[in-house]
Amino acid sequence: IYVPFRKAFIRADSFPSSNYTIWLGNRKGPGRISSTATDLLKWDQALYRNKFISATSLAEAFQPMRLNNGQL
Repeated sequence: IYVPFRKAFIRADSFPSSNYTIWLGNRKGPGRISSTATDLLKWDQALYRNKFISATSLAEAFQPMRLNNGQL
């Protein structure tokens, strides 16, 4: 991981426990996907404004499903 104030790359497992936030700030999700709080807000707003799926489909997606044993 590149640490700008040191102008160097360092191994993530070499951080003291108090510096773990540097490592967490550079994590990537599955498939190397990364997003910000702003990205998530845009996604949420688009979802609930029916830009991706219809209101009917969204309502269906949020319906609880009953398992084969009858439990919710």
